[in-house]
Amino acid sequence: MLQSGTAASSLQKIYEEGYLTCSTAVYYEGQGNEEEAMRCWKTAVQQIQNQHADGNIPEYAALTETEKALSDSLRELEYQAQERIDLLEALKESRRGDPFQDPPSSFPEAPHSYSSGYNGSNGYSGYGTYREGPSQASSSPSSGYIGGGTIPAITYNELSRPEFTTADINLNVTNGIV
Repeated sequence: MLQSGTAASSLQKIYEEGYLTCSTAVYYEGQGNEEEAMRCWKTAVQQIQNQHADGNIPEYAALTETEKALSDSLRELEYQAQERIDLLEALKESRRGDPFQDPPSSFPEAPHSYSSGYNGSNGYSGYGTYREGPSQASSSPSSGYIGGGTIPAITYNELSRPEFTTADINLNVTNGIV
């Protein structure tokens, strides 16, 4: 069994690694990059599960309050990551059978427009005007959303964080843990 200070340090390190990986997934979701977000969420779950399997996470009953807070946050982080994986997989699966996912090529969006130069009240103004159509950036999903702009991406503030009591913080600051 790990000593108390060692257990807290170990849990802190495991939590920070998991949080970093989840934060990266949050970033990719915010960019609308579901594939990279999925990869990061899966990596986070795998990291945490490997720590459990390797025996690096001590028995809950033997933990101090600070260690329990870290352990609870780690468990919640794993749960959040698994929820996001499930959501992203469901989105991916729903697109497989979607006949409207890619519009047929027989209905292309007009990429350009041309004005003849006739301005109505003053008659002919001389030169026609050529305008580019909508940019590719405007047709991409909104930043901060996944699922084609239908589901808000998770935010950094929504990731699980340990809640320490004042006594825990004072004790652990003097021991160099928190």
